[in-house]
Amino acid sequence: LSRADAQSGARQPMQSVDLQALCAVVLEQQLDEATAKGIDLGLDIDTQQGALVVPGHEWLLRELLTNLCDNAVRYTPAGGSVTLRCRRATGGLLLQVCDDGPGIALDERSRVLERFYRVQGTAGEGTGLGLAIADEIARLHGTHLQLSDSAVVGGAAPSAGSAPRRGLCVSLLLATTPP
Repeated sequence: LSRADAQSGARQPMQSVDLQALCAVVLEQQLDEATAKGIDLGLDIDTQQGALVVPGHEWLLRELLTNLCDNAVRYTPAGGSVTLRCRRATGGLLLQVCDDGPGIALDERSRVLERFYRVQGTAGEGTGLGLAIADEIARLHGTHLQLSDSAVVGGAAPSAGSAPRRGLCVSLLLATTPP
């Protein structure tokens, strides 16, 4: 987390980062775990208007995306869907990781970005640092994480008697010029 600290990272020069290539690398890293769980791991990249390049720290953006994908695959039930998206948007490039898992309640969304915070009753291992690290990296790049209900459609239907899954979509808008 200290390596991603916004103050220390700001002293390092930014380079051009190809988000399409970055997404492909992270998707490949997550593929085995997703396949083992029967999760449909997809990539939705819009390259119709040219390359998707932003100024940034490639290794930090890879860490951010890896943390988001790892969380999505970890908490999405078997048979679900996780999608990495990258597309042009007003003000820059929109990078998203969306799933059809249990989601995060509105009143928990700001807290999950805090260091060491984990949602009560969360199954599985974790330290509560993944989203905090990802948010710190986003701030270093002049943006922040936005958590919302997911727009992913598909995956396994909830079993009888279980709460409907709303999923989670974590988004960040990266500027195409240095922050």
